[in-house]
Amino acid sequence: FGRALHFPRTAYLNTGTAHLPSRFPSGNDSYTVSVWIRPTTEACMTDNGCIYRWGLNAAAKYSMVRFYNANNKLFFSSWGKNLTATTASTLDDGNWHHVVLTYDGDTLYHRLYCDGEEIGTLHHSSALSLDGGRTLAIGYCAYSGNNFYYSGDMDEFMMFDYAWTADEVRGEYARKPAEPVAAE
Repeated sequence: FGRALHFPRTAYLNTGTAHLPSRFPSGNDSYTVSVWIRPTTEACMTDNGCIYRWGLNAAAKYSMVRFYNANNKLFFSSWGKNLTATTASTLDDGNWHHVVLTYDGDTLYHRLYCDGEEIGTLHHSSALSLDGGRTLAIGYCAYSGNNFYYSGDMDEFMMFDYAWTADEVRGEYARKPAEPVAAE
């Protein structure tokens, strides 16, 4: 771990389109999003705090993960399909939690993981068409006319251009240091 970022409930990171690498997933490309979070109770219970969102909202060509009305539920939405998944424990316990979303363009499956365990899957009936040229927002998303901000600490936000296997997810979770560096 490096130094974590602290999100105070109304601040977020927006990359814009100019800073996205040419290998940024688009179309039906496989991908993985991995992030370590230490959310506040507000993020989990009150605000439905959004961890990240990227893609084009108007055409429902996006991917996002946020909390959903309870501190042990994560909500994933993509291409007009939604998945609400329940974690094994509450996430506002002051500890770091590892959240991973994968998409396999060959099998058309999204898989959502928390702390090394798969907590939900979403199958698409046809290939996706993610507009990778749109913005990536970390700590914020708009959904159904509402704005959702994340509050808490976040570290090691990473994206990959392939879908991690369950073993790779567990391996990343296992490397968690005993005492992550405090947020600044």
